[in-house]
Amino acid sequence: MKMNQPAFGYIDDENLVRITGKFHGGVAVFLKNCANTISKPSGDKVFNYIFGDEKSLDYDTCSEVTGSGKECNDALVKYAAEGPMFKANYDFYLKRAMTLYNICLAVFMD
Repeated sequence: MKMNQPAFGYIDDENLVRITGKFHGGVAVFLKNCANTISKPSGDKVFNYIFGDEKSLDYDTCSEVTGSGKECNDALVKYAAEGPMFKANYDFYLKRAMTLYNICLAVFMD
């Protein structure tokens, strides 16, 4: 089952209104900038890998994930995992995100 959630790559001004209730100023801008470094197709794959049932990653997705950097990846996952739908399994999602990032790094180390 694919999750019908917005991709990381599309935190727009409407979504920032929700963010600013929890995050202020620079953090909200940082999240938006991070999200905008990942395309919608790759963002959807990342989201579904971490929060859904996606089992594989492709080269282009890994390229975007590693290109955005670990700090951005971690911040976006933490933001999503703190939501009411995922909060109960917060630690699981952070570990899943770390696994995804390490898999993507390994793609470029070979």
